[in-house]
Amino acid sequence: MLDANHDEPTPGGTWIRECEQAFRAFLQNDPHFAVFVIDAPGAPGRLASCAGAGLSLRLPGHSSTALWHGEIHQVAAEPAYRRRGYARRVTRAARDWLAAQGCSSAALTATESGIGLCEELGFRPIPYQRMVWRPERRRLCLNSRTSDHRSAHPSPDRVIAGGSYAEHTQMSPTLVGVARELYAIEVDRLLAFADAVTAIAITLLALELHVPDGLPAAELGHALYELLLKIYAYLLTFAVIGLLWLGHHRLFRMVATLDRTMVRLELGLLAVVAALPFPTRLLSEYGQTFAATAVYAGALATVTAVMTVMCLRLRHPGPLRAPGVTQQQVQQAVYGNATLAAAFATSIPVALLSPTLAKCLWWLTFLARLAPRFR
Repeated sequence: MLDANHDEPTPGGTWIRECEQAFRAFLQNDPHFAVFVIDAPGAPGRLASCAGAGLSLRLPGHSSTALWHGEIHQVAAEPAYRRRGYARRVTRAARDWLAAQGCSSAALTATESGIGLCEELGFRPIPYQRMVWRPERRRLCLNSRTSDHRSAHPSPDRVIAGGSYAEHTQMSPTLVGVARELYAIEVDRLLAFADAVTAIAITLLALELHVPDGLPAAELGHALYELLLKIYAYLLTFAVIGLLWLGHHRLFRMVATLDRTMVRLELGLLAVVAALPFPTRLLSEYGQTFAATAVYAGALATVTAVMTVMCLRLRHPGPLRAPGVTQQQVQQAVYGNATLAAAFATSIPVALLSPTLAKCLWWLTFLARLAPRFR
């Protein structure tokens, strides 16, 4: 990965060990430093791409009163995994993490080949030249208060030290580690896939509504009467899927990036949603039995429980949570989905006493879910 960062082989030496020590120290001890990586597919222990992000304290100015400035660095992709969107993913994740920490701006140094990517992500060139100064013959020593360089210039009269950043700002310390993203999937693409699955599930529900072919006109009324239970089950499941679809979109408005766990949870949720026509058919044909009622309630309890877990993963600011999302918004989403999950799970033992009573509990839950305080 060091070679990929410099586009050329890096010379060996003790600096590699020192770099590793510093890297570990940053991740373990510095809450203002984060690294975002993508694992190399099919190569355990290797990385396909990475990007680092760091926070630095700044004084408020006329253009912004924010106390934090962000820096994105060490953006790299292994040559074998380039042209796959990996560098874009880690750079976006680093940018969004910095925004979630309250940064007024984020800077990076772009190569000629990377300028287009950076501009697509919202970065713009600044009208002054970035310059670097390096002192001669200086060697920084890790875990040491001294170095082998002694400056001939006089020391400043005094040094003003302000203590830790957290003591002087309102930014709460955030647990920062390495966020591994195995799936290079955009949030919008996953949401579009979920919409397609939902539409197919509703279509399959409607296909169950039909009368026998070649039915005599005199028997049409009786056939429609026999169809009422199927219509009831269709409307019930349509209302359920509609509420889940709205809640799903509210959830993904709070999501900035996806990790492996979030993608797996989403796929599990969609697997149950796609299968909802089956418990719906059971309910329409065996609605007065405990088994059909319990299967239907169990499917919906599973879906809402998975959505609750997905919301819980957004409780703390980080790469997953979109900038600007408040803690109250997350708590409302958790509460709303957990309420539905609890109601459907509770209706299963209720169905032992009366399947009809269990269905009444569902409808009461739907009405409560539409109340303004649950929106």
